[in-house]
Amino acid sequence: LLRNQSLTKEWYENWSIVRNDEQSEMLIAYLAGLSMVNFSLCLKDMDFDNLPTNLGEPEDNSKALQLKHKLEQQKRQLEEMNNIKTQVNMLSEQMEANSNNNNNNNNNNND
Repeated sequence: LLRNQSLTKEWYENWSIVRNDEQSEMLIAYLAGLSMVNFSLCLKDMDFDNLPTNLGEPEDNSKALQLKHKLEQQKRQLEEMNNIKTQVNMLSEQMEANSNNNNNNNNNNND
């Protein structure tokens, strides 16, 4: 890219590092040094340097997808059950409140 001046003129401003021959050569030299750096990443017991090189056979992937679908279905069922429980609780509270109001009205009528 840096050697193709027609592209750099088209896509970069005159003042950019890529358009300046001396600065672009320095940039390449700095970037070449980075190729020697070895990065090791670890995150909460996950060693990214030693991950498996393949993801298994296609049938393993289909099993994983089936398991994912089952888990999603179970999640939807649990959410639906929680919604039903919430509605039942709300209706029970309403019935109790109505019952209390009726008892209060009956007591007031008896007085």
